[in-house]
Amino acid sequence: MLLSATFIYTGPWVDTNRAGTATNLTASGYTLLNLAATYDFGHGISGFGRVNNALNVHYQNPLGFEQPGLGVYGGVKVAFGPEGFL
Repeated sequence: MLLSATFIYTGPWVDTNRAGTATNLTASGYTLLNLAATYDFGHGISGFGRVNNALNVHYQNPLGFEQPGLGVYGGVKVAFGPEGFL
């Protein structure tokens, strides 16, 4: 099994509004946590899963563009061929 975690920190920055009519707006910083795992079942079959924004942080980057909250993804991969599924 392979596990991974990624922390992404973005500090505050100066931005403009979506219309470009207001400048020098301070955007709040944010921290994201992303997790991922894969597992090899053998015979060319593996499973995978991923959690994006595990802390469900609400943020805009750039200002005026809301980013996705918590996202959970997963699946199964099957490989065909001499080394894969028979």
